[in-house]
Amino acid sequence: MTPLRWAAVAIIAIGCAAPQPPAVPVAIYGRNAAPVDAWFATEPIDPLANVGFGRDIGVACWTVAAGSQVVMLDHSPSLGPANAIRPIAVIAPQPASARQELWVDVAADGSVSTGRGVPPWWPGGSGC
Repeated sequence: MTPLRWAAVAIIAIGCAAPQPPAVPVAIYGRNAAPVDAWFATEPIDPLANVGFGRDIGVACWTVAAGSQVVMLDHSPSLGPANAIRPIAVIAPQPASARQELWVDVAADGSVSTGRGVPPWWPGGSGC
């Protein structure tokens, strides 16, 4: 009887991988006059790209993939699965190292205004 010999065979897949979307630096400015914190995140919800604004102003500085959507959440993701309740903006590709700036303004009655750029109520230049 002849002993069996095993040979190692490497299979190499050659082809094109789907290109990854470019990373975009993002500043999201928030002002909240509502009695509860307002939470925002990128979708799908990323534990590293979410922020809650209490009754004051603030800014969060993220780096996210172009094409990500910034949404308002129903609560903090730390309290359990959060749901998107309102779209805010889609992150568009930017020239190299250009920051995309967004703002959200939550009124006392819970109504939400949004815009792009540094908001007029921000005290100074870029927050990031």
